[in-house]
This record gives sequence, C-alpha cells and structure tokens, in this order.
Amino acid sequence: MCGLCGGRFAPRAPGEESARALVQRMANIQRHRGPDDEGFQEAGDIVLGFRRLSIIDLDSGHQPISNEDGSVWVILNGEIYNYRELADGLVARGHTFKSHGDSEVIAHLYEEKGERVFEDLNGMFTIAVLDVRRRRLVLARDRAGVKPLYYARCGRDFAFASEIKALLEHPGCPRSLDERQLAPYLATQYVPGPRTLFAGVRSSPPGSRLIVEEGKEPIEESYWRLPSLDPAHLYQDREAATRDVAALVREAVRMRLVSDVPLGALLSGGLDSSIVVGVMAEHATGPVLTVCVGYEGGGAMDEREKARDVAKHFGTQHHEIVLGVREALELLPRLVWHNELPVAEPLIVASYALFREARRHVTVVLSGEGADELFGGYRRYRALSELARWRSLLPPASWAGWAAMKGGRGPWADLGKVGQAAAQALPAEALWEWQSVFSRRELGRLLARPDLASASGPLVYRTVDGFRDDLPTEEMSNQLMGIEIQNRLVDFILGRADKMSMANSLELRTPFLDYRLIEMSRAIPARWKLSATGEKLILREAFRDLLPERARRRGKQAFQSPYASWLPHLSSALVPESRLVKDGWIARSGLEILRAHWPRSERRAKQLWTVLLLEMWYRLFLTREEIPALGRAAGRATPEPVR
Repeated sequence: MCGLCGGRFAPRAPGEESARALVQRMANIQRHRGPDDEGFQEAGDIVLGFRRLSIIDLDSGHQPISNEDGSVWVILNGEIYNYRELADGLVARGHTFKSHGDSEVIAHLYEEKGERVFEDLNGMFTIAVLDVRRRRLVLARDRAGVKPLYYARCGRDFAFASEIKALLEHPGCPRSLDERQLAPYLATQYVPGPRTLFAGVRSSPPGSRLIVEEGKEPIEESYWRLPSLDPAHLYQDREAATRDVAALVREAVRMRLVSDVPLGALLSGGLDSSIVVGVMAEHATGPVLTVCVGYEGGGAMDEREKARDVAKHFGTQHHEIVLGVREALELLPRLVWHNELPVAEPLIVASYALFREARRHVTVVLSGEGADELFGGYRRYRALSELARWRSLLPPASWAGWAAMKGGRGPWADLGKVGQAAAQALPAEALWEWQSVFSRRELGRLLARPDLASASGPLVYRTVDGFRDDLPTEEMSNQLMGIEIQNRLVDFILGRADKMSMANSLELRTPFLDYRLIEMSRAIPARWKLSATGEKLILREAFRDLLPERARRRGKQAFQSPYASWLPHLSSALVPESRLVKDGWIARSGLEILRAHWPRSERRAKQLWTVLLLEMWYRLFLTREEIPALGRAAGRATPEPVR
C-alpha cells in the first residue's frame, strides 16, 4: 500500500509555486502511507506523485513506472494479485519488463487495452495512468472500494490523492463544510459517497474510472457493477454452492499471501477471521502470526479469550494488546486527523491500536472484512425481510397508524417507519430507518437550521446497482446486502480500515472482497445465508472441517469499544465551547439535551458520540485549532499538525 497524488495543472504565474513543488507537498503529507520511497513524473501539464510502502519487488519496484518507451506512466496504491499471470501473457506477446512487480504490468497492459485495462485486474487498488501521447490522465478504483481515491477542482487545477489532507495542501482546494452532508453524517455516522463533508471534494465510486483530458470536463464511468439479483441464475444445488464458496475463499486467501515482507492476520476469534487464519495455516511453512485487541477490565466487549482458543487450535504466534481509557482519549485527536472524515465509529481507536501492534511484527495483515455483507452476517437483514413478508397482512398505512397509537414517538414511531418502508418493499428506505442514529425529527431539533435536516434519507446513498422490484420477498435480505456492499461497507468500514492501517504504514488485505466472491455471493439464495437459526450459514458449512467447533458455531458479535466510558471526558472538553454551536450548525439546546440524557440511554450516548466526533473533526480541519485536554484521566492530547 502506498499514497498517490497529482493532477492536471494550469500554467503557473510568475512567483507562484510550481506544480511539481505542490505535488511534492501533497505526497509528503501522506508519508505515513509510504515511508520507504518517493517518486514523481511530469509530462506537460500533468504531474504524478507517489509515496511507497515496499511490499513486492523491493529492489526494482520504484514508482512512477513506465512501459518500454516512456509513453505510459503508472502509479499504483494497492496490490494486483493476478499480476504474474498477466505478466506472462504480456511477455509472450512481446513486451519487455524492467521490474518484477505488479505496477509495471498495468503500463504494458494499458498499451493494449487503454482505459479497459482495469477490467483485467484482480486486486485492491487506486491507479493513476499518465498517457503521454494522448496527453490524458486516467484514474481508477477497485471494484470493492478497498482503496480510497479523492479528487477536487482546485481553482483552475484538477487534483487527486489517496487522502483528502493531500488535496487540502492545494491553496485552491476549498477548506469548507458541505452543509448538505451534515444530516446524512448524523443519521448514518458517516458520509455516504461519492460526497464528502468537505465542499468540492469527492470520493471516486468503487469500480469506476475517471478520464481527465485536456480542455474537457472529467468523465467518470463504471467499468464494473454489482451483479443484479436474478432468480433464474441463483444456485439450485446447495452442496455445489458450498463447495464453490470454500474453494474460492481458499483461492482468495492464497493469492493474498504473495509478499516479499512478513505478513500476519487479525484474529478476533469470530467466524470470518478464524477462516482466514485457518486457510493461511494450510499454506504456511511456520506459525501464522496473529494479533488481537482487548480492553482494560475485560468484559463482554473483550475478544481475547475467543481469539486465544482459535490461535491455540491453529498453533499461531499470537499477540495481544490491552487498550485503556487514558490511551484511547489521548489517541482520538490524532486518529480523527488520520481518518479525515468524521466516521463516528469508536472502533477507530481499537483498530489503530491493533494495527500498531501488528506493524511491530509484520508489514502486511489479512482480515475478514466483507464477509458479513456478502454472506448475511447481520440480523437486520433477516428482521427487515420478515417485516416485508408481512406486507400482505398489514398495508403500509397500518404501520403509520400503529405508530401513532403508541404515541407517535420513540421506538414505536421508529419501528412504524421501518415497517412502512419494509411493507412497501423499499429496501433502501427500510435500511435507512433501521440504522439511523438520529430520526428526521431529532435532526430538526439538533441542527440550528431545520432546513438542513431535510437532506436526510436514503437518496443520499451512492447509486445502488443490481436491484429489481419484481424479486420474491425472501430475497429482500440479498437486496439489503447489496445496498451495504456499495455503501456502508465502502465508506464506514473499509474507509476506517484503510486510514487506520495506513496510519501505521501497514498493508491490510481483505480476501472476502475478491470481486469473484462478491459476484458469487449474488447468486446464493438468501435462505442459505441466514435464517432463524443463525447467520452466514453457508460459510459455516463450507469450513466445517477446518474450524474448531466453538468458532464455527459462534454467533455474530460486533467488534465494539467501551466508548461510553470516554464520553464524560470528551463532553466536558468539547461541549462548553462548541465551535459547531458558535458557527451556527448545531443548536445549543439540542446538544445540551444529549449531554444531559446520555447516561440513561444507549441511543443518546450514541448520538452524543456522533456529534462529538463531528466537533473534533470540525476543529481540526476547518477552524484548525488544537483539541483541548480530554479530561483529567487523559492528560493533554496533542494532534498531529494540520496545515
């Protein structure tokens, strides 16, 4: 994994910073993504910049890298897992290589296929191709959205980067709040792409390419889409589907073991990480290195005991860390800076600590991210499907009436709205209502301008592909999984995982997000994934002979953090002088209600946490001030400098 940046730049005025110097600054602020090397390439008005974390081809893998005659230059953040097969074919067709890594393959393949090159790649990546002859820049993001790609129009320039903070180095990049994204963030705890909370900065959608040509507006288009659900093409033989899942998961893990540096795995003891570790052990010549995080005082959120069971079963070299309240609070400002977008997921702290521990031993780790969205790991999929099944018994109007009878507020009203959406078979609406941290009514009280609350709703989701309204009700859970594959997985889970791993100069690989597995998962009937007896049924069956029985049968337990114990320190430090209140975004009365009531309500605690993370982000990036000491227990927390 690495950090890339660059763009297409207008002529500079006398005395103005050169485009090359600007791109160097953009690369330097991403040094944590690539501490091992840097490289730059200019061709006319296009400049590429790169920071490298050396994983494959340590000696000759410098980037940017070109084809034989220098007409095509490439920078790659990520890994191409099928590069050896592609290289063999290119050599057979007469191409000459000067390196042994994956990035040069893209340059030669671009000669043959142009912008269709990305269709042949199996990997996690963001890529920038400089086509010298055609004087154009081509950018692309992998199908699952594992690796990030941001871009912005900065005055007369077009700029792109792996991180938003690199774009903010450009003096023409607006450092301002996109007010239309306040309500979506507060409702979902993240900003659904392709928007961001920075006005003018966009996130490139997964499976897309962006073509930037001289004198033309950039063109963004898909090279891959999530497959549609089609009853005619669903598996009919459950045993065959189970065999295919087992074989492809094993193949995906095997491909991700290619590395010229040490690698290991994250191990929680749950089903997904246990499968990854078990398959790694099948290929390893020695003990697999595994890491796990726990919390001071243990408790239900501590996964160390489960992880130890699995580590012992597979004979791994196991490492544990324990995270306390003081350290968590001291880390938070730095992690918000690294995360760049306010993702109100308390796990950013545990993730960072886990990746930090892994980096002490290895440079690459594998994880089980994505299995829940592909194979039905969340109970909400089944619950919403059951609500939809009742629609013939209770018409949509009945749900609204039932909620009104119960007082029109609180959980009854929320369930009534979910029921209405599910009864109408509107999966995006149902999922939105189910997961919203703030209802529209609550947003109206919290936001200083009530008109901003109207931006909340499922229409802020990234365009959802692969959906039909003529599917049987029992496939609604597959519809819901598809929404989350394209939205929450990308912006909430993978975004956090990328930023926290790269903050530690650690590469994270996700075998369950091999695009072939994503496509296969769309052909597996929902009833084989989850039922009243459990979740991810087909995965449990596929690895019956690999896993210890306790791990195979273990139910879904969300990776959590004891963030409620952090709230008093955060609240006392951030609420009294809230910049969001001062600048007219949040109503003081609404914030004080959250502050007063969070100890008596888990929902209020979650809401307060969501607002406080937004406050911290706002101060670091927009008002550009230091975060005050986060309570007596934490001492003084000093964020990394934000320029």
